[in-house]
Amino acid sequence: MSFYHLRLGVTEDVQVETRSRHETATLRDYDRSPGALTRERYTLFLVDRAFIDARFWDAKKAAGAITIITRMKASLRIDSTEGLGVDADPLNAGVQRDLRVMLASSPESWRLITYRTRRGHVVEFLTNVK
Repeated sequence: MSFYHLRLGVTEDVQVETRSRHETATLRDYDRSPGALTRERYTLFLVDRAFIDARFWDAKKAAGAITIITRMKASLRIDSTEGLGVDADPLNAGVQRDLRVMLASSPESWRLITYRTRRGHVVEFLTNVK
């Protein structure tokens, strides 16, 4: 696991795991270590979808106002959706859909945003921003 400081463009921390373990188990172990960056308040994490653990990120949001953005993965079960409006603002160009969703794995609401790139690729982003 590598942590990059986006403003500086440098690696800030690295967690090396040599055992064959799932990414979320490695993330939880890292979070328990002293000085873990996952303990910093008001932090934005852009993570691979392998690190989606809704309850872990719900706790991080509650304790430290931590935000996560990731790509949606097909194995996540959505129990309910509520459509949110997308303002006709140039900043929203490409946004096709914005949904408030309830994941089966989380008591908190999340958002699922569908975006079409300039090249026509459709991607879905999942975030804990309400």
